[in-house]
Amino acid sequence: TKKIGFRAFIFLLLLVAVSLSSYYLNKTFFNERQTNILADVTRLVSKTSGADYIFLTNPPKTSQALIDWWIEHRQLLTDDYGIPKNERMQIFIWDATKGFRETDEHDFFSTANLSCFKAITSKENCLDFDYLIMNIETTHDGIFIFDSKHGEIYHQHPGEKIRKSMFDN
Repeated sequence: TKKIGFRAFIFLLLLVAVSLSSYYLNKTFFNERQTNILADVTRLVSKTSGADYIFLTNPPKTSQALIDWWIEHRQLLTDDYGIPKNERMQIFIWDATKGFRETDEHDFFSTANLSCFKAITSKENCLDFDYLIMNIETTHDGIFIFDSKHGEIYHQHPGEKIRKSMFDN
């Protein structure tokens, strides 16, 4: 009976360890944090550019999750941000998790991905964005192309489901 009790204790201990590890992975790697649109800069950059730009904090980690995010938020992006501007579109989605910071012309730590906006009146008017996470565009015949940072390309013909392209990297 002592042997059975000890084995049950070890089993429960392992079960707790696996549960805690799973919880930690879900919170950190699989990104259960809220994805947010940086509203002011998304409006500002898209208004002054020929293409549309979306800046996100805590973006989804996988290509499929980002496409799912796009589908879920497409109407909101159209209604609140005017994205896309037209049917023939090109949209760049950037990871801007680092957010805004203050800088000046003598800032030796500025990077190529630091953009400052005079229209934003606070001292923290420079957006530090990491990298392009997805490019979404349409062709002249209405095909959507989703090109992700992972080298995966998806496409959607009008009226069809989104499919992974045979020709991606």
